[in-house]
Amino acid sequence: MLLLLISIGLPGKCQFANNKIDSTHFAKIYIYRPFTLSAVLLGFGIRKEGEKLFKLRNNSARELRIYKSAPIILSAKSVERISKITLNVEVGKSYYIRCIPRISYLTVNPKLELVNEAKGKQEYEAIVDEN
Repeated sequence: MLLLLISIGLPGKCQFANNKIDSTHFAKIYIYRPFTLSAVLLGFGIRKEGEKLFKLRNNSARELRIYKSAPIILSAKSVERISKITLNVEVGKSYYIRCIPRISYLTVNPKLELVNEAKGKQEYEAIVDEN
């Protein structure tokens, strides 16, 4: 009986593994922070519409998926300042955002920049391949 249940469950799992995700149903936002000597130990909190998503550390990269076309606000926060960027997201497109630390008087502040797809993809993949 147990063998019958296991054999019934296996084909479903195999089918699921073969299904590919259709990327036309969502937008991809690639957020990355290239390696810099300034602020090596600091991480910046990345937020979407004020909600914290993750901490972006030196030489790291993350991917977000957005499932509806709408303007969104992404921000990176340090102790002193917040850097914001507004994107008019369209489903099926890819966006590359670079986070660079900028040195202030007493602190290091993040700066978010929208990068063109060719340069952004190259920088993003270099970070992902390295890690």
